[in-house]
Amino acid sequence: MKEPDQLPSVSALPEGTPPLREGIPHEEDSRANTRRLGRIDWCIILVFVAVLLFYFRSLLWTDSLIYGELDIRRSVYLFRKVSYDLLHRGHLPLWMPYIYCGMPLLGSFLATPFYPPDLLFAAANLPLPTAFNWDLLIHLILAQVFSFLFFRRLVGSRLGATFGSLWFWNIFFLNSVLIGDALNIRAMLLTPVVFYFVEAAFASGLRPAYLLFLPIVFSLQSLSGGVQFAFYTMAAAAAYAGFLLLYPQSIKQRLLLSLGFASAVAIGLALAGIQLAPQWEYSRLSLRSSDFDWFRVWGAQPEQLLNYLIPSGEGLCYFGIIPIILASFSTVFWKDSRKYFFVALGVLSITYSLGGNTRISILLADLPLVREFRGPFRAAILFNLSVFALAGGAFAVSIKSAGKKAILLFGVVTIVLVVGLAAAARASDLRWADVDYKIWFSLASAAASIFLAYFLFFSRRLSRYSAWFLIVLLALDLGLHYGGSFSAARVDDLFVKDEAARLLEEKARDARIMVYNTAHTNYFALFGLESAGGHHPFPLLQHVEFLPLLEKPEIASLCGVKYSVIYQRDQHGRPFNPPLSDRTGVSINLMPLKPLARAFLVRRFRTIPPDAVLSALQDDFEPASEVILEEDPGLAALAGEIGVDEGARILESTESRVLIETEAQADALLVVTNSYYPGWQAMIDGRKARILRANYIFQAVAVPGGRHTVEINFEPKSLVAGAVVSCVGGACWLGLALMLLRSGPGLTQKPDPIPQGRKEGY
Repeated sequence: MKEPDQLPSVSALPEGTPPLREGIPHEEDSRANTRRLGRIDWCIILVFVAVLLFYFRSLLWTDSLIYGELDIRRSVYLFRKVSYDLLHRGHLPLWMPYIYCGMPLLGSFLATPFYPPDLLFAAANLPLPTAFNWDLLIHLILAQVFSFLFFRRLVGSRLGATFGSLWFWNIFFLNSVLIGDALNIRAMLLTPVVFYFVEAAFASGLRPAYLLFLPIVFSLQSLSGGVQFAFYTMAAAAAYAGFLLLYPQSIKQRLLLSLGFASAVAIGLALAGIQLAPQWEYSRLSLRSSDFDWFRVWGAQPEQLLNYLIPSGEGLCYFGIIPIILASFSTVFWKDSRKYFFVALGVLSITYSLGGNTRISILLADLPLVREFRGPFRAAILFNLSVFALAGGAFAVSIKSAGKKAILLFGVVTIVLVVGLAAAARASDLRWADVDYKIWFSLASAAASIFLAYFLFFSRRLSRYSAWFLIVLLALDLGLHYGGSFSAARVDDLFVKDEAARLLEEKARDARIMVYNTAHTNYFALFGLESAGGHHPFPLLQHVEFLPLLEKPEIASLCGVKYSVIYQRDQHGRPFNPPLSDRTGVSINLMPLKPLARAFLVRRFRTIPPDAVLSALQDDFEPASEVILEEDPGLAALAGEIGVDEGARILESTESRVLIETEAQADALLVVTNSYYPGWQAMIDGRKARILRANYIFQAVAVPGGRHTVEINFEPKSLVAGAVVSCVGGACWLGLALMLLRSGPGLTQKPDPIPQGRKEGY
């Protein structure tokens, strides 16, 4: 039977009209209407922003609260504090001296000094907790605004964009906030910004104004510190751009579009090169370069996926049952080819998030760079986005005549959904006696959404009201589950200087300590106390292999360790964590051997292969009088011990520079107990000298007899190379801007390669 809303043939349309796809009602200048935002759109955006600010109102103007705890407390706070302190003093944050006997700061992935908000906060000299809080709020607002803009363009429906804008109001993001996953959370929240500019540039004929923003957004996401999410987003954006390239009909159009996106990616990475180059160098020397299978770490368990449907227990991410129901209907009824991309992206991302827990997901581990990242569950962010993109498409569906075929399809999808929900409830061992009012509301709203979806698709009179009811139901569902979940942490509970820190400031200022039995080993570094250990998500491989040797007193002495700090356990077996109100939960012990100086001379040395050094350090090794090297120092055999009138004295020491005066009667080796790392340069009386790797993790310089001044500076070549690449990227961006702006408003002749239907008035 012929449908009453059958589309006219292409030949019957006015000349210049973009070609229509079957089932999509045509509207003149539909794209232009979608691009233009009216007052109602901006009012909706303002309401979203107001709700966000109200929810996080405790963070608006305070330096006594901070939004997250675990990751901020363990590492991020320290690295940003040291970075800000160095920027305030006019120095680049290159080296972290306070943990692991020194480690790179810029390349560590935890310092982001070139990220614009960090630069602004450091320049404004904001209190560090305030900087953390405002950083979160800025990115939340950006995510909220660009989510609406992206969905508005994608589905062409104001109500669909409103619904889709709730895509990150769930436990996935809230948990990231609560644990203080500061770097990943802002990279995640930039994801809708990336998709907006891809959609705006490519679905509208490669418009220069939008294309020029793409490399900037790519570089910002890379500079934010969340490199893993930048990788995921860039891969998804490339796939989306490739999908959109299927629609321009001429080879020239496809070539221009492909070249435009490839240029945007390359320039974006180049702009971030000043930070990415040191990070790449660090990753090659860190635990990431080991044989450890990172892809298996923190992968989602298959049973956790049930939490998408049943909001109970510990799960991956409940964002409401309504979006899944609408996405299911949209997959059948939404007449827009982009739904196939988001279906594929959703399936691929949720499979990837399982890590090594299934045979299918582990096949993805062979993809380039995949094994570099732990926590593949984080890819579920793209599943969230895909589901809401499909759900938003349901608001663009307009079936003017409820024919038998359409009603039959609706019924089939409904049966599949009901059976799926029942199976999920059974598999999750949900006991109805334990179901609280929140779960009852979620289940009731899911049932109601099926009826509302019917009116949304088939009723002109009730369609708008159904759309609003769906939005309200989802907001209430998420509000019931997460409305009271956020609670800011008190800064004094995390970072105040306790009695143990004050005591060590007096007794161990010129020495190092070793902290045991607490997850917060970086705590004392906040007050300038240096440690031979520490915490980093993926430390240098040499540190991981060397740290167990600190149990040997001679090695602890070599590292300059004067005190060990051991935290006790409470009656439940849990360790006390700093800061403590008193010293009853911690013991501070003087080490059995006196710590060696940070710089000293020796004459005895052994040159052995790198893989034999650790074994040699555990044997009869006397660090005060000999050094183990991995390459020939270029000296003849040295004889004798260091006399009382010989030695080394540190004249000046900063984070990335050490000035040492040596005095020896004959040639000797200067041992500096600062971590060996590419980029350290030595000068003896102004002449370049070679730095040798000593005792597996430290530095040594061969010095001639007499009195000399040895200057050791950290000047990584990776930083210089990255800076050059960033400058080239900036020049290329300017060149691209000139080329695109001269080419006119669009590079393709057809401004709307993917026409779409849109409900009038929505």
